[in-house]
Amino acid sequence: MSLKDYKYFVAVAEEQPFGRAATRCNVSQPTLSVQLKKLEEQLGVLLFERHPRQVVLTMAGQVVLAKARQMLRLEQEILQLAQAATDPLSGPLRLGIIPTIGPYLLPHFVPYQTQAAPQLKPLLTEAKTEDLLQMLREGTLDAAVLALPLDYVDDLATTPLYQEFFYLALPETHPLASKKLPTTQDIPEGELLLLTEGHCLRGHALDVCEFLGAAENASLRATSLETLRYMVMAGQGVTLLPSLALDWPNKGVEGAGTLPSWPHMAIRPVKGSNMDRPARQIGVVFRYGYPRASALKKMFLGFASHLITTQQGLAELDS
Repeated sequence: MSLKDYKYFVAVAEEQPFGRAATRCNVSQPTLSVQLKKLEEQLGVLLFERHPRQVVLTMAGQVVLAKARQMLRLEQEILQLAQAATDPLSGPLRLGIIPTIGPYLLPHFVPYQTQAAPQLKPLLTEAKTEDLLQMLREGTLDAAVLALPLDYVDDLATTPLYQEFFYLALPETHPLASKKLPTTQDIPEGELLLLTEGHCLRGHALDVCEFLGAAENASLRATSLETLRYMVMAGQGVTLLPSLALDWPNKGVEGAGTLPSWPHMAIRPVKGSNMDRPARQIGVVFRYGYPRASALKKMFLGFASHLITTQQGLAELDS
């Protein structure tokens, strides 16, 4: 038996039916079936219950699947160790990113990375924080860009990159649109629109609003920042948006420093009663012992410095 046999086994267990697993392994279905049968014969146990349209893992198969994933993860780590010894900023980078950061950060990150580390090939996964942390722990991701702080991550290494300020988005006819510097205490009861459960930005916004006294409209919730934006434009309420989600003029060009302008919507900076500006921290997370972490951390910190100097509404964490 070989690692390839276990790759076939894991593919069938994860993909089902055989067609998708065969495509993933780049072999024919008959070849895949024969190799699995040989693996079962060598192990002396049935790994699958075979039915006309599906296969089901046996109890033995479930145990072998966990061990096979460990073996394949170790194989990947060995390959990465070898790669890190030569050029840690080359080859695939399996990078996770949350939906409230990805669409707005990646257009800046990809050009920077292409210039700073042209041999690096990012493979991007967008998912919620909890799912990305699980993928990091399982070894199916190398790094993840997330909003901080994180709970229960003592087993992961976190590097803060920058802080991103929140802005108040509201209909252009809203009474608060005439205020240059509203606070969330000014938001009328029940007008605040937030994301659905499971998005970390929702938690950050709730923390800000609980601190500043604003109340959520629990009857209207969105699944993305773009949906929130259109809900505001339609006059359904107001919301807090992170700076990179706004269409700012770039620093150093005509109009830089002016607030973004969207049809039927006003954008205002927002402060609390103590005059602090609400913000979230953005950071990159690795597994402890990940061999390329040091070089990648340096690249991400360089990117953060570049981003702060070229984009509005961002700041260093010690500022």
